[in-house]
Amino acid sequence: MKNSICCALALAILCGCTSAPIPKDYSGPIATIQDWARSEDSSRAQFFYLSEIDGRKVDNILLATRQANYGKGASNTPVTFSRQVPARASKLKIEGRIGYGAPIQEMFHSSTMYTAEATLDFTPEPNKTYVVRGVLTPNKQEVWLEEADTRKRIE
Repeated sequence: MKNSICCALALAILCGCTSAPIPKDYSGPIATIQDWARSEDSSRAQFFYLSEIDGRKVDNILLATRQANYGKGASNTPVTFSRQVPARASKLKIEGRIGYGAPIQEMFHSSTMYTAEATLDFTPEPNKTYVVRGVLTPNKQEVWLEEADTRKRIE
């Protein structure tokens, strides 16, 4: 019971540190950025997500998946996650990381906890959708942003 309360509190604190991707005073055009995940098994998945916009942390698929799987043991079934962002010049931080259903698993598998991150100066086109994708293997750890329709990488 004590562990459950501590876990719930930690998730609440982590989520409380994020800000809305669209500022309250913004009334311009918007775009959508989708996060993406690939399950490796029932407790391990690769997560690729937008983590910051202009230095401000935003909610992402990893946090949403942990919340959705809370109380289900080592289960780690990724959820879908996207957010609207201002279609204006921004500095985006995107990340990729391995995630497990139970934090203790991450400690036991620390040698295969692959991560990747990139920072992009990017101006999304209005009404367009982008997807954060990547690869996390022993030989390659990479994350990138691409157009959803064409799968063209954003450089």
